[in-house]
Formats: sequence, C-alpha cells, structure tokens
Amino acid sequence: PGTSQNVIAELVGTSDEVIVLTAHLDSVAVGLGAEDDASGIGCLIEMARALANSRGERTLRFIAAGAEEQLSEGTRYYVWNAENIIDIQFGINIDSVATWLGQNYAYYVGPQSLEQYLENMLAASDYIAQVEGKPSPYFDAFPFNIAGIPTVTFHRRNPAGGRICHHSNNDTPVALSPAQLEATAQAAGAIAADLIQGEIPFAREIPQSQGQQIRKWAETMCNLPGGQLPGARN
Repeated sequence: PGTSQNVIAELVGTSDEVIVLTAHLDSVAVGLGAEDDASGIGCLIEMARALANSRGERTLRFIAAGAEEQLSEGTRYYVWNAENIIDIQFGINIDSVATWLGQNYAYYVGPQSLEQYLENMLAASDYIAQVEGKPSPYFDAFPFNIAGIPTVTFHRRNPAGGRICHHSNNDTPVALSPAQLEATAQAAGAIAADLIQGEIPFAREIPQSQGQQIRKWAETMCNLPGGQLPGARN
C-alpha cells in the first residue's frame, strides 16, 4: 500500500477536444529509473516548453502519471474517473526512449490510416523508428485504449529482443543518450503540434482485431466485465 499521484498540466485550445501526452513518474525499487521512465518525463517537459506558444484548436494535456509499474494505476485512475472522456481524441505515450544502443519503435493502436500518418510524420522529423500496430497492457496508453482512444507509444528496445538496463541497477543517467532524448522529443512534439490544428487525418477508432485483444486483457487484468469501462463510457 502507498500513495502516488498524477501531475497534470494543460496548454488550453479553443475547442473541447484534447490530445493527451503521457509518461510515468515512478520506477522500480532497483536502479534510478533514468531510462524507465525519467527519459519519458524529460521528453514531456521539453515538449511542453517547446510548444508553450503553439496554442491551437485542441488542448494539449500533459500527464506525468504515477504508479505505472503497478499496471498503469495512474492512468487507469485518470481514465476511469475522467469527465468527458469522449473529448480525448488521441494519446501520445513516451516510455523508455533514450539508451545509447537500441532500436526505436512507435507502437500504435488505431486504424490503418494512423500507421501511414505516423510513418509520414516520423520521416519528416528524420526519426528512424519501426511503426507497429501493437496493443499492450504494460504501457500507460492501455487504459486510454480500453476507452476506445487511439494512441502511439514511443519506446526503445536494446538489444534486439530486450533492454540492457530495464529494471536493474544499470538504469542510471549514464545509460542515456542526450541526442536520442532530443530526437524523440522533437518527433513526438511534431506530432502533437500537428494534431492540435485542423482535421485529424485518422478516425477516432480502434479496429476489431486490436479491440478484441484489448477487451480480453481489460477483463482479465483490469477486472472489467466484458472489457468495458465502468459505466460503459467508452
């Protein structure tokens, strides 16, 4: 038992629609959590600074989430209790992104048109990443996916098939590449800046194939009958 918190800040837009940006505050008991997930929090802070004067139609809501290592308890609490969840159009999650060696991934949940959009935006930012449609209950994006909200999670794996400093005493600042941090913040920030203006070029929907897996995990791992939000607010 313990106490955690979410820290939330907004750049308010002119409409009710919202783009959410998330990373998690906590770490495991070993290591310092520099990669997992101070790297994501660092990106959020830099994105907020860079976008501070880029007010648009949609609100940018930055959520530094607590208790991610307890199966995303912070974002779960936020989504379960959010008012007007329907206003959230998209989520950008950043988790463990800055080791010196590794491969970048952009895991998306949403329609096929989202994949093409991400590939185009990342190419425009000269950010090399593997774009994959991959729901996962182990990222802070998952509670938003249960609510039917498409997301992308930026993540870096190292080496292939694993992560050198994941949940270990090696997770210290020396594991992090400042250049990699900067590149990820710029790429994610470019997507955020684009999505606050004009029409979003993909639907606010999750395809059936991904939705079935999400509902299964929601039922078995989040104790949600039928994989539906409490009160069926999806």
